[in-house]
Amino acid sequence: MKKNSSGYYEKRLTYGRDPVTGKRLRKAIRAKSIKELDRLVFQFQQEQKVKASVPDDDITFESYSKRWMETKKGKSVNTVNMYRLMLDKHILPEIGQLYFTEIDRQRLQDIINLNFSHANTCNKIRLTLRQIYESAADDGLPNTNINFKRLNLPKQKKVVEKRACTPQEKAAIQTAPLPDQEKAFLFVIFYTGLRREEALALRPEDFDFINCTVSVNKVVVYDGNRAIVNYDMAKNEYSLRSVPLPPQCVDFLKSYTAGKEGFLFRDARAEIPYCRTAYQSFFRRIKKGLVPLAPTADTLTAHIFRHNYATTLYYSDVSIKMAAKLMGHKDTTMIVKIYAHLDELKERVTDKLAKAFD
Repeated sequence: MKKNSSGYYEKRLTYGRDPVTGKRLRKAIRAKSIKELDRLVFQFQQEQKVKASVPDDDITFESYSKRWMETKKGKSVNTVNMYRLMLDKHILPEIGQLYFTEIDRQRLQDIINLNFSHANTCNKIRLTLRQIYESAADDGLPNTNINFKRLNLPKQKKVVEKRACTPQEKAAIQTAPLPDQEKAFLFVIFYTGLRREEALALRPEDFDFINCTVSVNKVVVYDGNRAIVNYDMAKNEYSLRSVPLPPQCVDFLKSYTAGKEGFLFRDARAEIPYCRTAYQSFFRRIKKGLVPLAPTADTLTAHIFRHNYATTLYYSDVSIKMAAKLMGHKDTTMIVKIYAHLDELKERVTDKLAKAFD
């Protein structure tokens, strides 16, 4: 094989016919060395097998996973980046060049074993592998009936118990002398339980002060430091919802949104919501403003306000099904856990009072 006039080795491959004209579909592949050309040719041929989805064909894991990643473009940036990191750093170096028929459960376990000191990484590796194998099974690829429940994972470290806001923190939210934008964000996450990414995406037109509701129809996701507004609601379809605004926050939010245009929580010089680092500074300022009135506010996170909202729903006798709907959950699983935990706490208090008056 000789180099062309540009100094590259080249090979032209036929990979089908145009369904309209019937002409052959051809692709020229070029490389600086014969070895590199052979690798690119092999990779292209494998990719064509994936596109054809021929059940009896056996292809490499790397070729299929690249095609699978193309189907994830509709997911949030964070989710796609997680999949890509698990593949590039942990999975493909170990099994990328192997065919599906060469991969058994032990090979997948070996990948997990290499990262056994990092429980969270192991869980993400298994999640990525399981989703790829489920897709491969749907495409009729061989040897995809791996039992992922039998993969041995390290024990997760005990998660710090989620908490609601303390009475001091709740009082500080009402009285702390915060700037209007910071107070508005605080009121939104405290009184509606919106996720951080949902609250950051709010615009004035999302508020209906006649019916006292706020509409959740978009989110902010971060690609590195850059904020991206996702109008496809990548979290799940159940995130699209209308959440009631309690009377305690209506007057202030109505006043704050009046006359404003664009995103409510952004730098005055920008048209898009806060970037990641700007949001972190923004939330630190909120906590700093609360700390003089409630020292524990220094440990607050946006998710604590969401947990506090779920707790408020519980003590307001809101049903599990309605609580899941208001919080944008796909099902009631998470709410059941929170409600069950609060039921247990209530029973403990009841027992202690019973003993005290015995």
